Amino acid sequence: MVGVILTIAIFLFTGFMAVMKGQKLFSLFLTIFAFSLTFEMVVSTYGQTSTTMAIALGAAVVAAILAQYAEKFAFFLLGVVAGVFLGYLLIPFVHGISGNLQLAAVIIFGVIFGAVTAHFHKIFIRIATAFIGGRILSIGALFTIFNMMHLTDFASSDILASVKATSMYMTTTFVNQYATYILAGAILCAVIGFFVQGKRH
Repeated sequence: MVGVILTIAIFLFTGFMAVMKGQKLFSLFLTIFAFSLTFEMVVSTYGQTSTTMAIALGAAVVAAILAQYAEKFAFFLLGVVAGVFLGYLLIPFVHGISGNLQLAAVIIFGVIFGAVTAHFHKIFIRIATAFIGGRILSIGALFTIFNMMHLTDFASSDILASVKATSMYMTTTFVNQYATYILAGAILCAVIGFFVQGKRH
């Protein structure tokens, strides 16, 4: 039973944190990832001498700082790709433009769309993390509610096996059976999370 309770707790906690603090955690995760990856690469490449450790630390700090800008740049590139794709879909409806002018118009539209996406990237992060977190939270909560009397069916003396079996059922069979409820819960949590995260920034 410990494995089942642990699985539910992980879903509820992870979902709740993503809904309420998704944007902050996203930036923190990106910074930690950049720092640790850079430090590890320098040390593993040049050895663990005192000089190398100092260089690795300095490089890791720089990487962590740049990660904050990389976040915005990544959203710019994503926006450009989406903008170009959207431009190609819309350009046939614009009369009087053909050939190279069409290509130029699509590229310009993509760059503008990318700039807008980069400018509002924190809003996109809030929406995405709140929705994903809401979905995870909804799965955990609804699974507990609908299976309250049958949780022992997923129990096992092997905790890890129980966690694996429970999480597999929750993310496959259960999700398919209660997709509408989960979606409704995810949307509700996304709306709440979006405004809560917005107040904290």
